[in-house]
Amino acid sequence: MRITNHSQSLHWKRFSNFLFKIRKAIKKRLISKFLFSKNTYGNNVKRIVKTLLKFDRGKRTKVFGFLDSSPIGIGKLGYIKVIVTFFLSIAVKGQNKVLNNGKIRIGRGLENSINTIGNMQQPFYYNEKTSSWRQLTYGKYPLDIVWGVGNDGTNNWNYNGRLIQNPGLLNYNINYDDFVITNSTTGQGYGKIVFSGYLVVDNQIFFIENTYTLEENTAYIKAKIKVINKSGRKATNIRLWIGTKDDFVGKSDSPNKERGNIVNGAFVVNTSALDQAKAIKISTDDEAVLFYSNSDRAHTSIGNCCYFLNAVKQDPKTSNVVTNRRDSSYALYVRFNDLENNQSDELEFYYAGGTLAKINDIISEVSNAATLVKNILCESASYDYSFEKTGITSYLVIPSAAVAPTELQIEEGIDYNNEFKIISKGKIATTANEKYTFNFRSLNENTPYTVYAVTKFNDGSSDIFSPISNVNFTTKEKPTKPTGNDKQEFLVSHLTDAKVSSLYTVQRGTEWYASADDASSRLNELEDKTILINGKKYYGIQYDGVCSSEIFEVTVKVSTFTQIILEQIGNEADIPNLIKSNITVNQIASIDPFISNVKFSNENLYQEFIDSNPNLFSNPATVSEVQDMVNVVNQSQNILNQIGSEADKPNIVNSVVTVTQINTIRPMVIGANPSYETSYQEFIDSNPNLFSNPATVVEVQKMIDLVNTSQSVLEQIGKEGDDADIVNSVVTVAQINTIRPMVIGVNPS
Repeated sequence: MRITNHSQSLHWKRFSNFLFKIRKAIKKRLISKFLFSKNTYGNNVKRIVKTLLKFDRGKRTKVFGFLDSSPIGIGKLGYIKVIVTFFLSIAVKGQNKVLNNGKIRIGRGLENSINTIGNMQQPFYYNEKTSSWRQLTYGKYPLDIVWGVGNDGTNNWNYNGRLIQNPGLLNYNINYDDFVITNSTTGQGYGKIVFSGYLVVDNQIFFIENTYTLEENTAYIKAKIKVINKSGRKATNIRLWIGTKDDFVGKSDSPNKERGNIVNGAFVVNTSALDQAKAIKISTDDEAVLFYSNSDRAHTSIGNCCYFLNAVKQDPKTSNVVTNRRDSSYALYVRFNDLENNQSDELEFYYAGGTLAKINDIISEVSNAATLVKNILCESASYDYSFEKTGITSYLVIPSAAVAPTELQIEEGIDYNNEFKIISKGKIATTANEKYTFNFRSLNENTPYTVYAVTKFNDGSSDIFSPISNVNFTTKEKPTKPTGNDKQEFLVSHLTDAKVSSLYTVQRGTEWYASADDASSRLNELEDKTILINGKKYYGIQYDGVCSSEIFEVTVKVSTFTQIILEQIGNEADIPNLIKSNITVNQIASIDPFISNVKFSNENLYQEFIDSNPNLFSNPATVSEVQDMVNVVNQSQNILNQIGSEADKPNIVNSVVTVTQINTIRPMVIGANPSYETSYQEFIDSNPNLFSNPATVVEVQKMIDLVNTSQSVLEQIGKEGDDADIVNSVVTVAQINTIRPMVIGVNPS
């Protein structure tokens, strides 16, 4: 910090000495005694006024911080009022109140956080790494403030008219009603401190209300500066600069400065000085400060050290975007609305500090706190609104490209633009200074909107509208909708093997729900282990932590290997037999529940059975039908094996096959007569060359036919050989030749 010495007049030296005594008395808390003791009060006031009025014009304005070359313009009596009010106001008023929540501290720890002219004392943040409070301006400097009023306001930014730096306020008051003391010894705590009083600039009077809010657990302080015109006439070209004459962070007097904006919760440095910058980030390699306003009228500038005027007179559009390792001043600037008598305007700003490792999170917190439109998602948002008068508040939301509505159009809530429709609207009774939250639904994703709000209230004589409040916001862009096959099939060993984790989309991390409503609201997300149900629909979304994508609908088909096999068998058992069965033993053996006694050697027989007995199968076949088939075919084959073994040569194994057994052969043989059972057995023993091993169904059927024919001939001959010779014999040689065992020597002659 460098201070340039100026030549001083004798009067200036005397007054400076007097001010030195004032400052010394303030430090010793003796100001009341010094100024207002019986013997010194009159003389001291006279000395102040007399000394002041002897200053040349330039010196006089420097003492009181008037930046133009003209005096305040309120006359000698005005000077006296300013001086007397100022020194009356700095008398000690009880215990100090220190804004200190353990993360942010305003002031050096024991002094009042808000000084006697309403400015924040020197700000600090607590560095947990070093376990120390780190100062954020040079020396012991509080923040600086400059007000400007009047003259040519053609350009948004200008320093025309009357400017006043760090002015004292007349009849000031400090309200601590919402301040919570956490340390009764030091007076430190958190909450709200409201400093108010009257400001006189350019022969106009303004009521100023500075509200400083430090929450219990935030690493930033929020300030709101409200100005009300009390001049009885219109005030124009009202401007405010706030910042510091000399930056400092931690232990660095030459930190880096970057001008930019908060975008989606993060600080983004600008690329051009021409772009509006509502934030300044001041940082070193280890620590950082954020100075930011959410006002659409806010601008920032960086000037040379070590006079605040350097930043004030720096046009934001030509200010450096980035300055590295340079000792500087910086300012936040806003041009207020022109105000009729009793009209008001206000500015909110945020001051945050932290280590470089934490500053991004702190900036995100500031962004959330500073945004009037909150909870911005892809299709919804909410808007916080308050106004200083009780009345009826109307609001509407419309795409930002639409022409701004009038107060009446907002109140009526009727579409006023042919191209753009009102998306959301409302009207409610509101109480002065109460916060109301309006919720917007059915918005389009990634779309710029503007919310307009206005309150109609009675000013004592008629109903009038408040200034229109308007805030721009853009809805978030939805994540990509999941893509994939909307019909997904799963072939598993068991139905319990198909789970939600089996569902596939090109995108990873898809969330799955059992209904579209659940997916829309992200309620009852299905766990990966949830078993899929055949034929059911499932609903998938992508979620990016803010918004959900469009819903992807999937219909699932869950089949087990068993179901596929049973469907195959059912299809092969068709009438007419157009589909030849090719079911394999391996397939049959994989059916669940388990099919017993499946034999590889009978594979063709199983296939033949399916083709030959379509009426024995459903479509799809059932497990019991397949088991019956296996049992029947196996039983049939066992009988054929037995017959083949009994038709041995030489005849060692006598046949004992029964008609009951023969009737279980499949494909079914016909005509087996229980009366001929012994004849069948004898035929098998006598004709080994007529049987394979195992025997075939055809061979057994032929045996039955031969034996049955033979037996019928023998029965005929027996009947014809009756004693009474009632039945004449008609047996033929051809019939006799069918007798088995075969008879020989029959002569047709």
